[in-house]
Amino acid sequence: LAESRAEAAATKAIAAEKAAAERVQDLEAEATPESIMMSTMTEESEKERTDRELLVPWLKFLWETYRSVLDILRSNSKLEIVYHKTAERAFTFCGKFKRKTEFRRLCEMLR
Repeated sequence: LAESRAEAAATKAIAAEKAAAERVQDLEAEATPESIMMSTMTEESEKERTDRELLVPWLKFLWETYRSVLDILRSNSKLEIVYHKTAERAFTFCGKFKRKTEFRRLCEMLR
């Protein structure tokens, strides 16, 4: 469920980016006054702000969930198959969302 919500948030971020592009009425005026002000105040782009607002909370939730489940299952030998499947899903999560730091932490955690 959480994985589907994270994917939905990523899709929503892309849709918000497309909607912002559709709102541009004058193609010769590349930037609105608001976007010019935001670009002078911050170094991040519109897409990065949208991702941070919509996608990052779900990514944090997923990462904390994987980390907690792996930590709990590590010491239980009867649930080794569940531990293995969870580790596989955590690796898939890191690859799908390009999470290098979490991948490194996951590798350290599994050693």
